[in-house]
Amino acid sequence: MIEKFENILEIFPLEWFEDENNSKHPLYILNKRKNYPKEYFEIFDNNLKVLKDNELVSKELKNKLTNPSQFEDTLIEVKVAVILLLNGFKIKLPNTFPDIEITDMNAIIEVKNLHISDKLLDATGDYAVEIDDIKKIWDRISEEILPKLEDGKINLILMHVNPLVEFDEFEDLLIFCERSRKGGVKYTYDRKKEQFIWGFKGEFSREENKKISAVIMMKNNYFKGIINPLNKQQIPDKLKRVFNLIEFEIV
Repeated sequence: MIEKFENILEIFPLEWFEDENNSKHPLYILNKRKNYPKEYFEIFDNNLKVLKDNELVSKELKNKLTNPSQFEDTLIEVKVAVILLLNGFKIKLPNTFPDIEITDMNAIIEVKNLHISDKLLDATGDYAVEIDDIKKIWDRISEEILPKLEDGKINLILMHVNPLVEFDEFEDLLIFCERSRKGGVKYTYDRKKEQFIWGFKGEFSREENKKISAVIMMKNNYFKGIINPLNKQQIPDKLKRVFNLIEFEIV
């Protein structure tokens, strides 16, 4: 079946799939499944074609994709890059930081994949992300990314999450610093995507996070994000629409 996907084969030739040294790579494992995930390979192949057509398949990207420990994270970067290209943005994929540069808007995107781990399971074995769990991950992101952000740029952080993660956890983290779904601070009303903040105590209220223009949650290939109320860098409407960005006003 893999023979049908010529763009994948340019990076992962047939002999790669026959080499057991690659047996820990997610793509190798998927190709060996009895219930072959055809749609997965079709989407991946199509995404690679879009990148190839835009001359964005570099040696460094190939190395990241063939690295078992980097593949899944890089796959998210590829998906986001393709969505931007299909929406008419001009982008670059730098070799190091950032993951994606939107060259016609002076914007960057750093992509992080929120992995499921045993630490995020409750006593029953169910997935149970709480604001404290995301806060720990946010602390690591802040340490890695904040020192690299430049003034005068639109700095976007995109977090790919499991389908069970709810957007209100991001609102709690960034805006309210409380668990809104259990009676925390509530905003009063929604008017043209502007939500008024009465309890602004989250991460966006911290001075050190002012360089972050917005944080975007990606779930099931759907985007929803929050613009930092303290960041003065204007985000173009086109970018707001693609990432479904919500604006808050401090009162």
